[in-house]
Amino acid sequence: LVWLVVQLVNLPWRFAILNKFDAYTSTMQILVLHVFAILGGNSRSEDVRATAGSAVVVLFATVLFSLVSGCVKIMAPRLLRHKSFLFFLSHHKGSAGLFARQLK
Repeated sequence: LVWLVVQLVNLPWRFAILNKFDAYTSTMQILVLHVFAILGGNSRSEDVRATAGSAVVVLFATVLFSLVSGCVKIMAPRLLRHKSFLFFLSHHKGSAGLFARQLK
């Protein structure tokens, strides 16, 4: 937990989205490790182990879903961008300069 606090205070990455991503993944790793700690040991009842196992699966699915949806949210506008024109027509700059001199 100390590392997470230091990370959030210092913001080590250049871009804000990377700082958020790093904080999110670190928090989820800490949560998953705590739930795995509940699974260890033989003195736990089967109900606790089943609940902890379900929590691990739910946390893992949440991490996967949030990472995929975050990537889609960031990449979709870039991939689905529509151009306002079909063709780009241009002219040669040298001939445009000559034409402008001719109009003088």
